[in-house]
Amino acid sequence: MCEVCKKIVNTTYSAKVSNYMLEDAQRMVDSDEGLFFSQDAFPYTNPIIYLEPRVAVPKPTRYYQSIFIDNNMLNNNWTSGSMRGIGFDGENIVLLTKFVKKQIGSPEKLNYYFLATLNKSELNIAEKNNEIRISFDGSVNGTNIKNRQVEDHHLKFEFIHQHNDNAIIPKSRLASSAVYSKSIARRGKNILSRFEEYTVTVMHFAPHPILMQVHNELGINSTLEFQRMVYSILKSHLF
Repeated sequence: MCEVCKKIVNTTYSAKVSNYMLEDAQRMVDSDEGLFFSQDAFPYTNPIIYLEPRVAVPKPTRYYQSIFIDNNMLNNNWTSGSMRGIGFDGENIVLLTKFVKKQIGSPEKLNYYFLATLNKSELNIAEKNNEIRISFDGSVNGTNIKNRQVEDHHLKFEFIHQHNDNAIIPKSRLASSAVYSKSIARRGKNILSRFEEYTVTVMHFAPHPILMQVHNELGINSTLEFQRMVYSILKSHLF
């Protein structure tokens, strides 16, 4: 267990996660078709910490590292309420990915919701040269949330975290960056959420925004400091 997990029980994180996940119940009712699969309860409200696998310099139209279900790549975009994260529950890794469709004048719907619980022994986990890779390529058995039928899906992913503090660019440095001033600073509002004061220029994991919200309660001074802790959090849970 990492230090964040030890402290999280004494914060408002549990209530925030529960409220966030319970919003999916009505979205599911309003959703007509899609991939709706879970190996656990729905909505899943267990207050474990989540880290999100994100691409280099994420923006809403290119945000998450890829997942393939039955050889089809899921949408990697971001909207409010969407997520793609791995959570840590003892020796298990909980993979939860969901995408919320939004249309003005219409209720929010889920394009997909997929939750799998994988034991660490089922995953390929490797660390080399300050880089962690987590991958899985196999079948998972669970329940269709809509019709309650048991079904199998082929799940494939490889998530990468490249540990490089120099690749974490604070918001204050974006405009002055010789490399990123033209491409990033011009669209800074599109790459930084209101909980983040930085962007990352390599493949990486990042604390879920709800986890970011409680950084002060955890004794972490800033979201930037929290991001720099991700490598040690991963190592504590994976090795």
